[in-house]
Amino acid sequence: MSKCLLKNEEYLFAYKVLSSVYSYPHTDMLYDIYKNISFKNRNNALNIGAGGAFFDMKISKDFQNYYVIEPNLEATKSYHKEWHIINSDFQDTNLETKFDFIVISHVLYNMNAQEIKCFIEKAHNLLSDDGILLILHHSPIESSLNTIVTNFCPELFNVEKFINTFLKENLITFTTNRLHSKVRIESDEELKIFLKFLLYEDTYNFYENKHSFKDDVDQYIQNYVNESHKPYLLDTNHICYLISK
Repeated sequence: MSKCLLKNEEYLFAYKVLSSVYSYPHTDMLYDIYKNISFKNRNNALNIGAGGAFFDMKISKDFQNYYVIEPNLEATKSYHKEWHIINSDFQDTNLETKFDFIVISHVLYNMNAQEIKCFIEKAHNLLSDDGILLILHHSPIESSLNTIVTNFCPELFNVEKFINTFLKENLITFTTNRLHSKVRIESDEELKIFLKFLLYEDTYNFYENKHSFKDDVDQYIQNYVNESHKPYLLDTNHICYLISK
């Protein structure tokens, strides 16, 4: 549903914002975590929901085989041709390969507890014996950007609770790190696209009145823009899970 609400150029622009205007850019955040992981093997890697693939461009050369799953066909046009590109949803994908590294970055928000359980369980089962699963998403710890999102949809940040419950109930070994970043956006239109991306992508399944969802998001964002001042300085918190086989 969310992919239909954003134009492709808006969708790709939002990924560029994620990877460029943060004081601690999304791509750099992932890469700093990645380079501190001790891998026993670097045969196969998989990014589930690769988006603009800015992170993948930096690390794919480290692995013999690199797989990306991304439902947005337009986004995959810029991907390296030597990658294994899977243009579908993860839950509809059948993979027999085992992976030494799997990334799930900012893709779990639009799911309930059971969907998150199935998603992580499937990814965890794809790990090699010494593989690492990395999950990165926004943390409910208060920040200006998180407040914008949760004021519209308070249920969104149950995701961290769902993940923690699943990992602990299944006795899966994991560690967590919390990271902080800031974003500076100069224009009203850029801010609107960025916030549409976050709200369209992450809150639709939780929103009760689906018929008015798009109009309600657009009005909510317009109200925020009207009440705020340029340049827009927003901060946000993230939590990173490193999960072992």
